[in-house]
Amino acid sequence: MADPLIILLLVASPEVGDNVTSSMSASAREALGPQAHVLVENRKDLPSDDEALVLATKAHAKAVVELRSSAGTSGTRMLLHAHVPGQGGWIDRTLTFSNVDDPSERGRTAGLAVASMMPLEWRMPAPRVTPPPPPEKEKPPPAKEPWRERAAIDLAGLVALGGARPAWGGQGAVRVDLTRIVGLRALGGVRFGSVPDAGADATTVSLGGGAAFRIAASPRDAARWELALAGDVLALQQSLRREGATESRWLLGVQATAEGAWFFVHHVGLVASVSEELAFGATRVFVGPDRVATLTPFQTLVKVGIRVRF
Repeated sequence: MADPLIILLLVASPEVGDNVTSSMSASAREALGPQAHVLVENRKDLPSDDEALVLATKAHAKAVVELRSSAGTSGTRMLLHAHVPGQGGWIDRTLTFSNVDDPSERGRTAGLAVASMMPLEWRMPAPRVTPPPPPEKEKPPPAKEPWRERAAIDLAGLVALGGARPAWGGQGAVRVDLTRIVGLRALGGVRFGSVPDAGADATTVSLGGGAAFRIAASPRDAARWELALAGDVLALQQSLRREGATESRWLLGVQATAEGAWFFVHHVGLVASVSEELAFGATRVFVGPDRVATLTPFQTLVKVGIRVRF
């Protein structure tokens, strides 16, 4: 906190009232800053210069000002007799006012005159005018990221060519995309056929999974069609039922698929695919001691269904 600036004001003119001295003190403090304090002492007679300096020392004042006022028919004169360190002795300043001037305005003018007699470093610095910050530019809304498929579910009917003929059934698949191109999928299906030479009904259950690769698609903002290739590893259960008796076996297999989808609404579309399935082993069918048929390990699956994507 800055040291207080005390100014001792000695007044010996009875016509100078409190309204003048209070207004004078307020205007001097306003000009010099809040650290300034004007001590007003009314005296019958003004002291000598040396005595005035002694009084200032006792009051811890940095400056002392004597105010003399005289009123006449032509107006009122105020003489300011001030001693300020570093100003080369005593300073005199005369102010003239009309008799109709308001006493408070006289005091205000005299207070500003006292402030002007003080060194510049004692005066309150002019307030810094900080320019208002420039208006913030309105940020454009963040660009909307194009919608990208994350997962898809397929439900399709199928016709199988080869093996137990004729065969029909259904298959479901779930695909989760790792990137826009590569995804992982799991699938399961069942198909029903017959082996006429054995007089038996055939059922094949398939479970498996693998990877799908999107090789072509419409632009992201449209995303109306896509083409993909897929490869899966399968577990195949082949069952034959004849005259109430059922025989079954499990085989490993692989499947390669080419598929295409077209979306008639954003999330739902038609999907069609052709798969080549290879079982690791042929199934031979015997009736008694005689082999009547062999289920070839190759199957061609034609599938048509619905795809829902997310």
